[in-house]
Amino acid sequence: MMQLNEFAEQVLSAVREKADGNFSVWTTTIHKNNGTAFVGITTSGTEDQAQPVVYLDGYYNMFIHSQISIKEVSDTVYDVIMKHMNYVPDIKVEDLMNWERMKSKICVKLINAEQNMKLLADMPHRFYLDFAVVYYIKISENEDELETIDVKNNYLDTWGISEDELYKTGMGNMESSNQVFFKNMKEILPLWLQKGAEPPFPMYVLTNASRHYGASVLLLKRELLKISQSIGNMIILPSSLHELIVLPENQYTGDCEACAEMVRDVNASVVLPEDYLSNHVYTYSRDTQELKIAA
Repeated sequence: MMQLNEFAEQVLSAVREKADGNFSVWTTTIHKNNGTAFVGITTSGTEDQAQPVVYLDGYYNMFIHSQISIKEVSDTVYDVIMKHMNYVPDIKVEDLMNWERMKSKICVKLINAEQNMKLLADMPHRFYLDFAVVYYIKISENEDELETIDVKNNYLDTWGISEDELYKTGMGNMESSNQVFFKNMKEILPLWLQKGAEPPFPMYVLTNASRHYGASVLLLKRELLKISQSIGNMIILPSSLHELIVLPENQYTGDCEACAEMVRDVNASVVLPEDYLSNHVYTYSRDTQELKIAA
């Protein structure tokens, strides 16, 4: 069976042939959250643009299952690169270096601290429970895709700010956006999935409006209090970096250990490695307004 690196080289060769010398392309390996690494094809951007990277891992999986050909992959990669080259970015290099222009675009996200110590060495961060709070610049966002740039340590030197100011800015942006999404899971399931027996206790989805990096809503203390005033003390399950599952403690008939086992099973079998957040389960007390690790 063809290996990923050989597949990438064949796609690269085909893309270079299509480019016909008009631009240079090469393969790259990008290291991301939770120690994951992705192979892609990249090209030099213009002075105003970052380098586009077209990841090949998903195409490789399709290729080895005979669902797509090398030519189809190379055509797609070429089209993506051409589209990016004709794209006028919202953020130019000179803007990126200017804090006053960037601060409205600063966002926060939660990642697993233990799994990402190497990444954190080059990123401003702070720890919260077993999470690390890190930061990114939102370039553009639509229903299917979020384009971001992670904030690195050298950005703070360029901007002349501290991590504390970065945190306050990101939190202020999140609080002012009023983007918390909290709904009963039954309300958002397709109708055909709602025909089964009613579960013995309600389950809620907690995330942000875009459902990108929605676990960050755990940092919004006023929102957690507001929700708890409606449903009481909460058990919170980390579904992924992007969303959380909330159970009303006074209606849940099991214990936190059973929830933790379920979270571990889902993380191992369903959640993409790069989207993993935690194997722990958390509780929130309405009286003490405290979020803590329960199991």
